[in-house]
Amino acid sequence: MDNAPQHNTLPRWLIVTSIGVPVVIILIAVVVVNFPNWTMKMNYDLVYLVCDGPGHPHSNLHNRVTCERYMNERYQVIDGRLNVLDKDVVLQSLFPDYLSLRYTTDKMTRWWQVRVFVHRTRENISVEVSPEELRDKNIITTISDPDGTRLVSERVYHGDPFFFGGSRYTVTRFVRGNGARQADLVVSSISFNNNFKQLGWIER
Repeated sequence: MDNAPQHNTLPRWLIVTSIGVPVVIILIAVVVVNFPNWTMKMNYDLVYLVCDGPGHPHSNLHNRVTCERYMNERYQVIDGRLNVLDKDVVLQSLFPDYLSLRYTTDKMTRWWQVRVFVHRTRENISVEVSPEELRDKNIITTISDPDGTRLVSERVYHGDPFFFGGSRYTVTRFVRGNGARQADLVVSSISFNNNFKQLGWIER
């Protein structure tokens, strides 16, 4: 007679169920949370400006004129069309004494290079374009596109607050309802960057 101890083993179906059910629950939760993002179709591309240059010129004479003001004055959307004003006209409005200080202001504004971008929202890439390429485009200047999508930047904290190992970084997304998609612009932030200007939206 075999007196060896008998080992009770769990049924295989119970083992499979105990492992599989939590995995299925996690997968369902992931689908539910991300479904609005996966189904968020972008029908409009974003048009924006970036002014490369110091926010505050070194010259004390012109310390109230910034790259942001120069960009806002020179590039405007009127009746859905992008208008780029003459540089001398803009400088004259920014510097009343521009004619007598032309050499100084010309030297300073060389630092300010305004670039125009179209962000292809479906591909999530920004492409630099010339103002002439947008001449026949109708730019919708509302904050949100006609589908209700808006561009949002927020600062996020990552790390352990108890051990001082955390860091802050900025996340920029396209947001519509409960859905959100990453927006990889050429600037890391729109809310905290004075050299960024959203012009509007164009239909794809």
